[in-house]
Amino acid sequence: NLGFVRPIDEPLLSKLGPQAVVSLMWETWEHRPEELDRDACKRLGIAILGTNENDERLRTLDYTGLIAAKLLLQLDVELLQSRIALIGSGDFARSVSDKLGGLGAQVDWIDERDVEGKAATEVLESADALVIAMASGRETLIGESGALSAERLAQLNPGLAVAHIAGGADRDALAKRGL
Repeated sequence: NLGFVRPIDEPLLSKLGPQAVVSLMWETWEHRPEELDRDACKRLGIAILGTNENDERLRTLDYTGLIAAKLLLQLDVELLQSRIALIGSGDFARSVSDKLGGLGAQVDWIDERDVEGKAATEVLESADALVIAMASGRETLIGESGALSAERLAQLNPGLAVAHIAGGADRDALAKRGL
């Protein structure tokens, strides 16, 4: 699942032998056409296998919370007694919330359907950091074309540290605004 391996496209796939298998380190529903050419795999007879991230043996969701903690520490956000805004859904966000809460952070969930509502605005204004951990959805939620623009987010909290794990955030727009 490392970026330097992608894209897995026809030029790369054509170098593989007939027994090759592409093993995804993500669920099949997370397929991104720009990262894996399924049609080329089919033409070349290369099987594709997805990963069931909910399989207890993998403990994938345990890592999601640890990734959030690592990113926040790299952003110089103290976890103990910090206020973390969390935009996310499903098991990804639950893992983040549980891990960060267990490390002493106050985690405030923001409903991704109401990122510009009064409650979300209050949380974002006072947060030390924002973690984005959306398990599904490809639409941009935060960014120039999102429900919450990067400009508005920077106005609400210009010093906000943003840790983006997964989901609809325009990273370039956030960086442009100093977030």
